[in-house]
Amino acid sequence: MDTLLKKHNKMTLENFNKIDFKNYIGYYWFSDSENPVINNISKLEEDKIPFVIEGYLYNEQSKHSISIKNFNGKYVITEFKISEFEKEDNNEYKLLDAIAYPAYKLDNINKIIFRELQKKEMDESGFYFYKKVAQIFVGFEPKK
Repeated sequence: MDTLLKKHNKMTLENFNKIDFKNYIGYYWFSDSENPVINNISKLEEDKIPFVIEGYLYNEQSKHSISIKNFNGKYVITEFKISEFEKEDNNEYKLLDAIAYPAYKLDNINKIIFRELQKKEMDESGFYFYKKVAQIFVGFEPKK
């Protein structure tokens, strides 16, 4: 694995729970809820019901984005250090401009905003192309 790709890492639940969430925005979608909970970010526990099905968090100051998914009762938490992918000397990755998607189930939120991360690869003919690596959460657009 190349060193820049390590800038988005799987995070342990223990390390996740050490984060100071005061500068983060985002949401948790709990297993017993029809709608996500916005900006009520807290520590996670495995084997607790209700559990977080998915969550997205973003710290604009540090440019850290966190994705949370629950698979078979275990959390898969991925942290993205966006500023590392934005550096000018980075020719292996491309971070696309923000894309806003309708947010149907988020109260007072019009759109949820992501940036697509792509990695440069070569096909069998020797031509370079960019392949999607991840969708990275970077915030909300509030309803007007």
